[in-house]
Amino acid sequence: MEFYYNFLNTLRSIDWKNINGVRNNCAFINQRFNDLEVNEKSLWDFESHLYSDRRLSEGAFYILPFLCNSIRMSGFTQKEIIFDNLFEILNGYAAFDEKVNYTVRLDPFIHFVPSNKQEAIKQPLVIACRTYLSSNLDLFLNQLKEDNSLIRDVLDIITSFKEYEHLVITTLIDNHNTIHENEKKTIIKELLLEFVRDTDFFDLNNIKNQLK
Repeated sequence: MEFYYNFLNTLRSIDWKNINGVRNNCAFINQRFNDLEVNEKSLWDFESHLYSDRRLSEGAFYILPFLCNSIRMSGFTQKEIIFDNLFEILNGYAAFDEKVNYTVRLDPFIHFVPSNKQEAIKQPLVIACRTYLSSNLDLFLNQLKEDNSLIRDVLDIITSFKEYEHLVITTLIDNHNTIHENEKKTIIKELLLEFVRDTDFFDLNNIKNQLK
């Protein structure tokens, strides 16, 4: 419960009105999280607000730590829409000259605050989003042990990390070979082999032979 309160207080501390969304600023985020009557699914639905047709806004970057850390919260029930948001942002795009200027805060978890100070980090928006999500790859891999109903959503995110194809493939092989649920094994195998077909350095038959 303490983590939840710290989570909300941190989210509310961000100056969302000075962060750009798809059409307007992101002040709606504070409004949502202060509205006790909004349903939880709507609370986390950021499509057309922070990204639209995978075109990213500045706000997509700043919401990422809250999306990832919501997954870590005990009893959190909206993982499906969180995974949808994460997949769209991970596979989103923006012009290379669209940049974010920010500082990093560590408490109660790593998150980002817009800054125009000289010491601020300046990165292209797409690179900033992907770098942060890459640092959470272990979080997504650990979700393979969780609810079967979301296994495809999790795998869609994991197999979006083409730059870590060796890690993704070896981890999925290990997961496939150590779990016992047949349905989950079938889904992992299906998406793993699909992922391997799109790589240049892995032999499909060799991968098939490693699956038990």
